[in-house]
Amino acid sequence: MDPGQTNYNPAQLATKFEALLRELPAPTAPLPQRRRPTKKPGTAKRLKPHEVNELIAAYQAGTNVYTLGERFGITRQTVSAILKRHGVRTRWNRRSAKRI
Repeated sequence: MDPGQTNYNPAQLATKFEALLRELPAPTAPLPQRRRPTKKPGTAKRLKPHEVNELIAAYQAGTNVYTLGERFGITRQTVSAILKRHGVRTRWNRRSAKRI
């Protein structure tokens, strides 16, 4: 109820508040365990077709496989496999001393 209303009744609000408090768990009760979403071992992330097209376009524009892996949440090996699967010729560059 809004305090600005004419039928504001503190006793009625107190009763409703007490009813809500009774619905709460006891303060000494243990907290419920949170379930963490876990990925099953050995399952790979699957990119959607539009993501694959975006990955290929970004690679052809000059982005390296490490950056693409971070961007799409996959490993660099998976990026290379996707590129190979789609017939994209990959660049082979050794890491320079600056990048190491």
